[in-house]
Amino acid sequence: MPLRQGFGFGEAVAPRQAAPTTARRISSTPSVENDSDGEPEVIHPGMSRASAGGVVRVSPQGPMQHSASASNVSLRASAPGLGLAAGSAPQVRSGSGATVAMSGGLTPLRAHVASRPDGGRLGMGVSRHRGEMVMEDVGDINFDDEDDGGAAAGVATMRISGPATRKPGTAISPDMMRQVKQLLWGAQGQPPPSWKQGFFFNRHPGLQFGLLQKQGGPCGVLAAVQALILAALHSPTAGFNTTPRGPEQQSALASAITESLWQARMGPTAALVLPEGEAGGAAGRLGYEQLCRAVAQHTATSKEALLDLVRSSLSVLMSEDGWGVVLLVMSLVISRGVDNVRADMDEPGNSLMGMHGYCTQELVNMIVLGVANSNVFDGNKHLDGSTMLKGISRRCRVGLLTLFEWYKYVEVGASLKNPTLPVWVICSESHFTVLFAQDSRALQNQLPFDLYYYDELANQESIIRLSLTRDPRGGWTARVGSSFNDRGKCEGQNIPLLECVIETRWPGVKVNWNGHEAIL
Repeated sequence: MPLRQGFGFGEAVAPRQAAPTTARRISSTPSVENDSDGEPEVIHPGMSRASAGGVVRVSPQGPMQHSASASNVSLRASAPGLGLAAGSAPQVRSGSGATVAMSGGLTPLRAHVASRPDGGRLGMGVSRHRGEMVMEDVGDINFDDEDDGGAAAGVATMRISGPATRKPGTAISPDMMRQVKQLLWGAQGQPPPSWKQGFFFNRHPGLQFGLLQKQGGPCGVLAAVQALILAALHSPTAGFNTTPRGPEQQSALASAITESLWQARMGPTAALVLPEGEAGGAAGRLGYEQLCRAVAQHTATSKEALLDLVRSSLSVLMSEDGWGVVLLVMSLVISRGVDNVRADMDEPGNSLMGMHGYCTQELVNMIVLGVANSNVFDGNKHLDGSTMLKGISRRCRVGLLTLFEWYKYVEVGASLKNPTLPVWVICSESHFTVLFAQDSRALQNQLPFDLYYYDELANQESIIRLSLTRDPRGGWTARVGSSFNDRGKCEGQNIPLLECVIETRWPGVKVNWNGHEAIL
């Protein structure tokens, strides 16, 4: 089946009319307004907020309690210090900007409603749920998430465990932000528009494990995080779970981001950069400079605390039109330290985003390994008395293969070719994707076996299964030759480049695309 290039899941779906409830009104009051320069300006009405996102349940009576579980986040009203508003109808403002006026005489926390993965606009309603007020997405798509017993069919809830609130972060100084910008974006000073997206998942059956990429540019970030997501979805007995449900997707994403940040840290703490206050719910409407003024760093001194912090921030990181990708790379740089990242690199004056808005190898390595080394060979190489090229120092949990090795431009070491788990980031033609196997035969070179290929930018409708067998003719390796000049003759020819990448790890194999059109 041929692949369709491009991205998109069809038309936006208009929100449904909410069923009558005890809520007094639902209005479309946005949480940001345009100021005189035409850019959205964050307003601060002095409301408390919940950063966990998803379903927020508020009861007009009873003490405020936070209950965090894998199924939902429940907030019950009336703890001391929550700003009881006598004689007034408090409001909950959703992430979509709608304001819900509720009875009960309290000022409830702000609720962020998860975005629909297909880009459609969320419907939002307030309904009764076992005697409680429930804010829910009532769009017409059922994500098949199982609620805790009483949610109506068709309701998509964002289930996030962890604390419903977080302490204010530490401000990032203007000088530090300037250094972060310079390291990330170089002379350009900011990311291109294609980098403005969050970490959201594919909805096609069999592809629910996969992140989606909207435009070219941040593929290295998404592919590296995708490899870590697959690692989080791996079971020694069942292999990779390629059909995770919503809670499993979110858990895997939180684990992947936590793993990346925790291994990148240089000291006892890791940092997650997040927009503060009202900007948290309106981050998708902010420009890059506005985002930089709105963010703060939140630190964690243990991996468990960092995981809780990431879980509580998924609504921001997963917003399709938000800044999740940029927030992650900013968090990595601050967790590791600007000077330490530059010390990792062979050319300390370079930036982590390369030409044409592409990811550099240093950025991919920092996400996967925690170190922004410039190379993929094992160990370090001394060119002369003063020049040392830095490579990979340990066996990796996920690996990497590159077309540049086929062309004899680089050498990929055993640390990346033989990772702990059979999943590899693939670099081919300035684009990063992922390849994985469902059993250990691929790591043990026990032909035949199957590989599975996923491209977050291509609008795949199904997983691409590649069956590898021994080729009596020796594969492309034998047909083309193994010298630098021989490999160079392949450029521009009608050869599936993915097969060439595969032969850098398993030379002399025949690749059966099993009905899919070969990618040239």
